[in-house]
Amino acid sequence: MVHPGVRIIHLQGRTRRGVRVRAKIEQTRSRFAYFRKHHPVKYVALRILAPLKSLLESVAWGVAVLATLGLWERARRRLSESLAVLGWQILLCPRRLGLDRRKSAPVAEVQHV
Repeated sequence: MVHPGVRIIHLQGRTRRGVRVRAKIEQTRSRFAYFRKHHPVKYVALRILAPLKSLLESVAWGVAVLATLGLWERARRRLSESLAVLGWQILLCPRRLGLDRRKSAPVAEVQHV
């Protein structure tokens, strides 16, 4: 259905900007859930290799932070994200970490006519 009076504004990731670390944990949790459901054999490999990937990313971004004397904001942010995901995996992926799991307010439904 097309409604000429409706306008959509894409915020280009601004919602996630304030919760980057938690969103990265949630993204990893979602990846694990997908593979556990649809590719159980690959899931086992993913759970073994994912912490190694996070460790390697943390080392690489840590080197970048040191090399730029901490001046590269993106490197600092990515190091923080990588370390958080690694820590979450070391803690055996606790449910309490990540994005808020509470139910959000109901969204108005679109009715097709």
